Amino acid sequence: MANEALKVLITSDVQKALFPDNSFYNGCQTDAAGIDAETVTIPQDETGTAPVLVNPTKLPLETFMEEDTKKVYNADFLITQPQPISWNNKLLTSYDKRAAKLYKHTNSLLTSLADRIMYGWAPTVAGNIKSATGVATRAATAPGATGTRKITIEQDYINLMTLFNGWNIPVDGRRLAIPPQFLEDVLAIKKTYGSGTDSNNALFAGPLSPGAITKIFTFEVFLRSRTTAFSNGGVKRPVGSAGATTDFIGAVAYHPQFVRYIKGAPAVFMDAYERPEYAGGQGLNVAIRGGGTQSRNSQIGVAALIEA
Repeated sequence: MANEALKVLITSDVQKALFPDNSFYNGCQTDAAGIDAETVTIPQDETGTAPVLVNPTKLPLETFMEEDTKKVYNADFLITQPQPISWNNKLLTSYDKRAAKLYKHTNSLLTSLADRIMYGWAPTVAGNIKSATGVATRAATAPGATGTRKITIEQDYINLMTLFNGWNIPVDGRRLAIPPQFLEDVLAIKKTYGSGTDSNNALFAGPLSPGAITKIFTFEVFLRSRTTAFSNGGVKRPVGSAGATTDFIGAVAYHPQFVRYIKGAPAVFMDAYERPEYAGGQGLNVAIRGGGTQSRNSQIGVAALIEA
């Protein structure tokens, strides 16, 4: 056997890296017109009400003054680390090496931006952060977390619905971005409900936006393999920060009219000529500018459901 010529078949279909679904922010308010700026300013006029006069007896009517406020968020500059592709490497591989690496760089960048958009949307107001109340537990899944966590139950999702109802958030369009573990809970809850009644159609059924996979208590459910994590004190973990053993994974509830994001088109940088320091190859990387935030300083229209 050692002296025999053996055939080797190498396919041209490269197995690409897998990335999370980023459709949760599609259709939400966007500030794309300001993509050439480092920050975006959102005027605020949500506090107070206009005084109502009942049967006024004198003219002119008395006036009142009011100063508006603003909210500012960053459009971060994100760029992948340059990667050289040598001439020899391109020559000997059975697939388009440059196209495969460009796919990886672009999707790594878009996933990192989506992570930051979700982090920007996740609330910091304590009243907007609800904890799971289930009795049953499962293994902790937040990065670096250990031990067990309570599962989410029906009442937890009802609490989110009630919170949004009290805020006067439109029922149509409400969304909930959840991790895979919470989808197990959602499906278990839905099994206990029948279908066909107007009430069930409003709470669990009806048309879904692109990317949504189901509906529960007025919220369209968007599944994402990773979501924003929270500390044991209910503080959201910045993207890329080190997790703690006591961290919780969370779901973010929002309405497209009460969150916003900015996202530019990915810019691809690639050497026009073969460079000797890359062994006759070319280097490439990809950049983008973007970010996200809640639309209002009060953070109305955004909530989180986290493990406990």
